[in-house]
Amino acid sequence: MEELDHGEAYISYAEAITLVQERVPVMQCEEIPFTSTVGRIVSTDIRALISTPQAPVSQKDGFAVMSDDISAASQDNGISLQVIGESFAGVPFQGEIGHGQTIKICAGGLLPPGAQAVVASEFCTESQDAEGNALVIVHADAMPGRNVLPAGGDLPEGAMLVKQGERVAPSMLGALAAGGGPPPPLHPPPRPRPRP
Repeated sequence: MEELDHGEAYISYAEAITLVQERVPVMQCEEIPFTSTVGRIVSTDIRALISTPQAPVSQKDGFAVMSDDISAASQDNGISLQVIGESFAGVPFQGEIGHGQTIKICAGGLLPPGAQAVVASEFCTESQDAEGNALVIVHADAMPGRNVLPAGGDLPEGAMLVKQGERVAPSMLGALAAGGGPPPPLHPPPRPRPRP
């Protein structure tokens, strides 16, 4: 940086920064509620402690299936599956599905063991068999992974959330909360102190 005045009483910008860093003590970090962290400076790197989601979830309302069961399904060739339960966000199905079975699932619902994909509800027709058991007629195939958000798909464990020295923005709060850790340690705002 070019000096504006070359007088003997002046020091360079770099020297001034060095003097400030040498003479101003580093204040103790503090933790405050997430909602109060906006605009504050983070004192250390913050990484996600957990993956989000922690297990595969559905991205659509529909039916969780084993892909092989419906590989031949089409608009003209509906394949019937037995509906054995439901999975909603926060209320997972307690069990697993086998061949010829499915569960009704809502977006955000956990996929049960055995399920490989989700067929969107617009390709399905709900029905019943002669005994009144729930069935669904599936009119589209679904390769493994279709309409499924895998574990860590939004935020993998260990992902960098905020870097040391970065100012917390409102858009960071969701990731900080989803990362599974406590509120980040922050540098307290500087407080001027009168000279003695």
